[in-house]
Amino acid sequence: TYNDQGTEVSYGDSPSDYMTSVIGNTSITWVKNHVKSNPGTPFFAYIAPHAPHISDGVYPYWTTPAPWYANEFGNRTFPRSPNYNTHAADHHWIISQQQPIDDFTEVWMNELFRNRWRSLISVDDLVEDLYRSLSDLGVLENTYIVFTSDHGYNLGNFRLPSCKLQVYENDIRVPMFIRGPGIKAGSTYAEIAGNVDIAPTLYALGKGDVSVTNFDGKSLTDILFADDKQVNWRDAYLIEYWSLGTVRRGAPTSKKCNPDEGTCEASCECHYHLVDGANNTYIA
Repeated sequence: TYNDQGTEVSYGDSPSDYMTSVIGNTSITWVKNHVKSNPGTPFFAYIAPHAPHISDGVYPYWTTPAPWYANEFGNRTFPRSPNYNTHAADHHWIISQQQPIDDFTEVWMNELFRNRWRSLISVDDLVEDLYRSLSDLGVLENTYIVFTSDHGYNLGNFRLPSCKLQVYENDIRVPMFIRGPGIKAGSTYAEIAGNVDIAPTLYALGKGDVSVTNFDGKSLTDILFADDKQVNWRDAYLIEYWSLGTVRRGAPTSKKCNPDEGTCEASCECHYHLVDGANNTYIA
């Protein structure tokens, strides 16, 4: 179910109701209708697919891929980073108290990883279809596209089986791509940036005066159009997190196990790890 201009629109559970496809098709239809009905006028489309988020409350708590991609990637396993299953006794308490990831949990994590990748094929489809639609409409070269995410992810980093609630690189580093008029193709930037910079960047690209508006972030246009000139930019970035409370993640052994609640029936042998706690708030 989603909100369409104040009206709830509901879908079922058939293959044609797959959420990422619905979001993509609905968004692209809106873009096409706007461009055709309002030629030459600007538009803004914020498209946010749910993938690769897990299916909350649905055993065994993996991401749900589109049925037509359910068998992709075979037995591919998730990448083991240098800090995979590493005991970090000198880190803060959530990390230092983690127990080793066992074989049962690792099997569950591999399937979680594969389903996340499978679900992202649908996101790839969405991006490609949007790109081709903008091209067919004749507005691609006059449109800025920003592609990013809201957080990273744990898959065994510092013994955390999943989730995204810590201050380390695997949790907070995300991709950010921008294309559009005046941005040199293939260019890369080393400056520190984050999601708070997106709003002022879009505002500036829309010819707004960022200097008279109270934004938390900074416009990336100073970097994107610098032409190799020295830019006065930040050398640090504030990361702030307020705890969700007690959160456990890991491999369930039966439908009676609920990692969202951290509960397990007596007949289950839970493989949960504590990934958040009431005093896990931090500023870094």
